[in-house]
Amino acid sequence: MNKQTVFFLSKCLEVGLKRVCICVSNPIVPESMTFIFGSEDSVFGLKRKGSTTHNYNGWPAIWAAVSLAGIGAGTGNSNQHQISPGAVYALDRGTYFRKNGKWVKI
Repeated sequence: MNKQTVFFLSKCLEVGLKRVCICVSNPIVPESMTFIFGSEDSVFGLKRKGSTTHNYNGWPAIWAAVSLAGIGAGTGNSNQHQISPGAVYALDRGTYFRKNGKWVKI
């Protein structure tokens, strides 16, 4: 996992996210599977399996993670946010989740 991905995932954890998809779709983050525009150029996040609340200070937590990492572009929806073209190529695409205190890539 490269430094940019480690940094972004640290921001995800900071806002409480435990499951993250970077430019991919995976059932562990259901919104990534159903987003009308697909997963390309977007990140998706959940706090934990079965969770229906994904907020951080009244906003979707993924929005906060993207903002803290400085990679936002465009707009976002409930558990999705577009990321900048540079971030699309800098981050390691994939699905990540927390296990035993570490990020694991599926």
